[in-house]
Amino acid sequence: MKKLLLILPVLAIILASCSSDDDSVTPSEATSTLTSDQWRISYYWDKDKDETSDYSGYVFTFNDDGSLTAVKGSVTVSGSWSVYSSDGYTKLDIDFGTAEPLSEFNDDWKILEQTSAEIKLEDQSGSGGTETLHFVKI
Repeated sequence: MKKLLLILPVLAIILASCSSDDDSVTPSEATSTLTSDQWRISYYWDKDKDETSDYSGYVFTFNDDGSLTAVKGSVTVSGSWSVYSSDGYTKLDIDFGTAEPLSEFNDDWKILEQTSAEIKLEDQSGSGGTETLHFVKI
């Protein structure tokens, strides 16, 4: 019984250190990372299929003023973005208006993971499917 009483506090400390809050990205961290360089799509899963190749060649720039550009060759598409906290998650809101195929990204994406070179996003669509979007730094 004494051993159990000694182990319980240690287990409590270990469990507390594994909290998902420790791994969460703050809006300011996400903003700093996004505005630090240019990005490309390394992966895009749209509910039931891989559509990464549809975005090959696009270069994305997230500007400090909330504007967003996607450039492919001589074509530039303008949009907007913002980062905020909601429901315990940091989210990236992207809006390219009606510009195809980039309007596929118009949503509030949950930031799942972030490093200085990659950001992994997820969205649960209204139709029940999951979309996954990964940006990597160029």
